[in-house]
Amino acid sequence: MAIVCHGFMAWQDSVKHYAAFLAEMGYVAFTFDFCGGSAMCGKSDGKTTEMSVLTETKDLKAVIEYVRNLSYTDSEKILLMGCSQGGFVSA
Repeated sequence: MAIVCHGFMAWQDSVKHYAAFLAEMGYVAFTFDFCGGSAMCGKSDGKTTEMSVLTETKDLKAVIEYVRNLSYTDSEKILLMGCSQGGFVSA
């Protein structure tokens, strides 16, 4: 399982090409929107003025827990990837 995180003020569509590439390599790829992480096109709730690296870390931990419990996920093999602030949060 590969979880791909978008950067600051972006949304999941901005990293879908990475998810598609990882899928071609055999990963199940998962993208999502950080809560408040995008001012325009994101699908999440929350305001950008209430978002921080700490809230995004909390969001990512929730996503990890979600994908870990999917029947097709090997919970010992989860890859994190991110762009810009999403990369910082992933690290």
